[in-house]
Amino acid sequence: MRFKKILTLFVLAISLFTVTSLYPSPAKADTANNYNITIDGNFEDWADKPKTDIFFDYNNGNVTKQGSFLSDDKYLYIYIDMDPYNKGHNYRFQGSGWNVQVGNNITSLTFSVDGGIWSLQPGSKAAISSVWSWSNNDPDKLFINQQIPGVTGYVTTEKSSNGWAYRDRAEIRIPLSGFLKKSRYGAKPHNL
Repeated sequence: MRFKKILTLFVLAISLFTVTSLYPSPAKADTANNYNITIDGNFEDWADKPKTDIFFDYNNGNVTKQGSFLSDDKYLYIYIDMDPYNKGHNYRFQGSGWNVQVGNNITSLTFSVDGGIWSLQPGSKAAISSVWSWSNNDPDKLFINQQIPGVTGYVTTEKSSNGWAYRDRAEIRIPLSGFLKKSRYGAKPHNL
């Protein structure tokens, strides 16, 4: 049951970030990317961002991943680290099953990596070639079910401390207008 509680908290955190981005706020000249995140396969710009540990009950927290979901008025920014504590558990980047929830509305995001994750070798990076959004539960009709245009993202890998396992990390920028319709919360995503 601990996994369900952690998953619920993770989904709640994603929901709060997404809902926060839907409320209108005064426009500033520097709000295009107020997190100073550059999607380039380097992760130093995520060092000071809030992250949530993700793990499953069945392994007693021995296999921990980490994620961060942030949004501004145009984009959803995602950071995923498959081995943040360098334990060498060798879990590769998981491209499916990531849910975004706004109120009672849920959509799933699926990421595809150029060449597939298993072809990615230590010290290299691959582009996220596509992201799909598919609503699981959308009573308010907030989400668009489609391949999302204008996505930028990379997955990198390196050897872990045990010398044989991989540590995959990803950063992705997704236009809100690619998967979020005009909402009942009053904000309309910007068109690119």
